[in-house]
Amino acid sequence: HNMSVIATPAVWSTLALSQEVLVVAFAGDQVRGVAEKTNVNNQEYYFLSVSANAAEEISFKVLDLESGVYHTLVETFSYKADDVKGTLNAPFTLSVEAEVNE
Repeated sequence: HNMSVIATPAVWSTLALSQEVLVVAFAGDQVRGVAEKTNVNNQEYYFLSVSANAAEEISFKVLDLESGVYHTLVETFSYKADDVKGTLNAPFTLSVEAEVNE
C-alpha cells in the first residue's frame, strides 16, 4: 500500500542547505519514501509516495546531498493506506528541528 504526501518546507533557511536536498520519509529507521524538490508556480514542493504497514508512525528528515547530513523534521503522522496528506493549495508543512543528526 502507498500514501501520497504533498509537502512544502517551512523556514529551512536556518539550515544553510545546499541546492541539492532530498526529503526522506521513515518508519522507525527504515526509509519509506524519498522526494526531490519540484517547483510549481515558484513554490517549492516535495511529492512523496510513502510505503508502510498499517498505522506505522512516519517521520521525516531532509538530506543535504552536498554535505551528507540529515536534519530531523518536526512533523510526524500515522500511516494510512491510500490516503493523501496535503494538496498544492494546502501542502503538508515540514518544519526544522534545531538538532542536527548525521
